[in-house]
Amino acid sequence: MWTLSGTVATMNTYDPALIVPIYFPYVTPGICRLVISLFIVYPLSYIHRELIHRKAKIYQLLYFLVSGVAVIYYVLGRGILHCFITIMTVWLIKLIFGPTRTSIILTAAITMTYLVVGYITTTSIEVYDVVWTMPHSIHTMKLIGLIFDYKDGNTNPEELTEDQKKHAVKDFDLLELLSFCFTYTGGLTGPQISFTRFRAFCEGRMKYETDETGKPNSVEAALQKLYTGTIFLAAYLFGGHLFNREVVVSPTFNDHSLFYRLFYLSGFGQLALAKYIGCWTVMEGGCMLLGISYDASLPNKWEALKGVDIKGHFLATPTRASSTTLISPPNIGS
Repeated sequence: MWTLSGTVATMNTYDPALIVPIYFPYVTPGICRLVISLFIVYPLSYIHRELIHRKAKIYQLLYFLVSGVAVIYYVLGRGILHCFITIMTVWLIKLIFGPTRTSIILTAAITMTYLVVGYITTTSIEVYDVVWTMPHSIHTMKLIGLIFDYKDGNTNPEELTEDQKKHAVKDFDLLELLSFCFTYTGGLTGPQISFTRFRAFCEGRMKYETDETGKPNSVEAALQKLYTGTIFLAAYLFGGHLFNREVVVSPTFNDHSLFYRLFYLSGFGQLALAKYIGCWTVMEGGCMLLGISYDASLPNKWEALKGVDIKGHFLATPTRASSTTLISPPNIGS
């Protein structure tokens, strides 16, 4: 019998979230469940392509809501209740105050305060783990952005910029809000999908290249992202044996030479980033497979929800800091 972080795992346990940390102690069960949830996106997107594609809007919304809630519940358990609390709070704000500045201020204040309190009460300096603050941070950005778009949708178009007009939302209902927040394509780690893009996809108004069956012609692009993201996640998993936190915080670390410490910290930092790059890239591939990431104006038309520019990230330098190096690579999608 194995004991792991207060959880007992027997020899006949088949839950990878409990088995993997036995061999990789720096990986918590929460991180394992998060990574598993990323790969679950691919069969979910395949099911959508085969059964839900171009169906009525109500079926689209219900599919994204039910599947998204199931995925997040698998990762967080009862922690998902925090997400419901903030979403319903914003819904009440929308009903009471409508498309006003008051709604924007209250939404930002309440969701951000809830998030900060969550960070204070859950963050541990001993170990990094996945808790409810992860999806809550995603929902905070989604909800604040949506209320801004809601106000723009009820403002004189002559007072708006072109970007505001593009994302303006006249109104939305509760099912749309819940599906938008919980959708498995961005409910845990992003990418940030605008409400107008999500609605256009659910309503069948989004145009994209199709294969001979009429489905999004994105399988090859999605698999490329899956392979790339898996490489980064594997680097984090196996590289942790060489570069890990315990060595960095140990009392003897300062006894090593300056060169060794710089080298070790560099490797440790790159591995820490690898898990984020891996997660973003795998999830981006899931969005591609679904078909929601298409933009005909881009060189790679399926990268509208690009989470990170890997080449731009690794080639970025302080002397070449620009919108294509240090600033734009993370969280590009919109």
